[in-house]
Amino acid sequence: MKPMSMTQPFAAGAIESTVDDLAKWTQSLADGKGVDSKLLERAWTPYKPTESPSDYGYGWFIRTDSGERWIGHNGGINGFLSAAVWVPEKKVFVAILCNGMGGGAPDTLLWQLAREAVGRPEAKRVAITLPAEKLDRYVGVYALSQEAKFTISRHGDKLFAEAPNKSKVELVAEAEDKFFSRESDVRFSFTMENEKATQMTLRRAGRDSIAKRED
Repeated sequence: MKPMSMTQPFAAGAIESTVDDLAKWTQSLADGKGVDSKLLERAWTPYKPTESPSDYGYGWFIRTDSGERWIGHNGGINGFLSAAVWVPEKKVFVAILCNGMGGGAPDTLLWQLAREAVGRPEAKRVAITLPAEKLDRYVGVYALSQEAKFTISRHGDKLFAEAPNKSKVELVAEAEDKFFSRESDVRFSFTMENEKATQMTLRRAGRDSIAKRED
């Protein structure tokens, strides 16, 4: 990845901070300092542009877990990666800042640490091995929409998912029709009919999205 002067992205990448300072800043927001509390509440509430549910407020992603709001965002720019989440009901803040030369933000580690902090550690995922003929049942193209399509492919004894303009991600089996990614906080499950997958369900941030098989 080529070097970039932080004068180019400006506020999108030219701010220096630490995990401790980010925690203080988030707590000050929650205490009504810096931003009007009514405006902040709007920012921390999922916005509904249509009848479909949204997981985005004004500048933050919001997920619901056991009745709690998990408010956060991640980021990445040349040389740096970050991810943070705030759980106001538990007064828990977790942030990860790291140097990186590419790849996605450290979401998986972030959620693991946050779940530990709120006292609900995630059960350890146990990978299993499926034979190639089982994996072949899932190979195909799945559409969330006409613009968002996933290609599922098999290489040897491994299954991969690839979305437009995204790098290929390995799907690790934890059951015959259930998979997870070691690189992100996403789970994949397949609905079967006549020994062939007909749709794929992506579970992320506590929400399911259905992708219908096209081929």
